[in-house]
Amino acid sequence: MPDAPKGFAEMERYSNIKRLWDWLEGLHSQGYEVRVPKRGSLEHCRREVVGITKTGAGGLLDTSALMEKLGKDDDAILQAFSLEPEALAAVNALLEGDKSGVVALLNRDYRMVFAIQLCFTARRELLLKADSSYEAYADRLPIFPVSWNLKPVRWRRDDYRQLLDKAARGTLTP
Repeated sequence: MPDAPKGFAEMERYSNIKRLWDWLEGLHSQGYEVRVPKRGSLEHCRREVVGITKTGAGGLLDTSALMEKLGKDDDAILQAFSLEPEALAAVNALLEGDKSGVVALLNRDYRMVFAIQLCFTARRELLLKADSSYEAYADRLPIFPVSWNLKPVRWRRDDYRQLLDKAARGTLTP
């Protein structure tokens, strides 16, 4: 890439392109889809990785964002009253400071899904654009309303580096 695209964070300032291709090759060999992003060019060193997921990640929920939503959004408050009893009890406990019930439900019914793009610039910068969210398993109905848009805490670049390393080696538990 001639310049750093907008919305990308720096993974390594002065990197070797081999690291990017090692990750992409490892991810592809582990069954993850590696593709050129929409509106991207095949000639540019920019790729999107699809299919990285993590189970048992309920403890990574950004509970403060959820509590803020429940405290300010009238629709979210009304939706909370129509939750299943188990989910309602977990949300009430969360509002009282105990997140263990919500974490347990997320661990049971949801997985964390990642949207990751990697690129390499002409200045030898290895960059990352990543997002993650919770998604209910396909065989289960979401126990929490989809409009709550459950998000995990913000990850650091070292966390993403470790995630990519494990996924590329096949040691990530999906």
